[in-house]
Amino acid sequence: QKLLEIQSGLKVEKTRYNEFGNFFARSKEDIIEAAKPLAHSLGCVIVCNDEPQFMPNGWVYVKTNAQLIDAITGEVATAVGLAREPESKPKMDSSQTTGSASSYAGKRALGNLFALDET
Repeated sequence: QKLLEIQSGLKVEKTRYNEFGNFFARSKEDIIEAAKPLAHSLGCVIVCNDEPQFMPNGWVYVKTNAQLIDAITGEVATAVGLAREPESKPKMDSSQTTGSASSYAGKRALGNLFALDET
């Protein structure tokens, strides 16, 4: 019921402009900032946990589990997002590429949890 209330009320505009791709997007932080007040008003917390996934072909994916946890009942709703670390990213060191994959996987997991569409 609480997830339903959050999903029906949550709107997260795409306000971040990506010059490289020429499009607007939303970030993991944008989603959390918009969702937290709704979640807290219903007695829930939002948690995102990352886990590396090492593929046999050498690729590394970041798997994010986004959870909405009812602080009163302990009930948990979970959704997952995945993002691959890029093979190389100019001007980024390895920790930044992992952070970038983590951010994108978190955005996907939260979008799945809160049923955010791409419009």
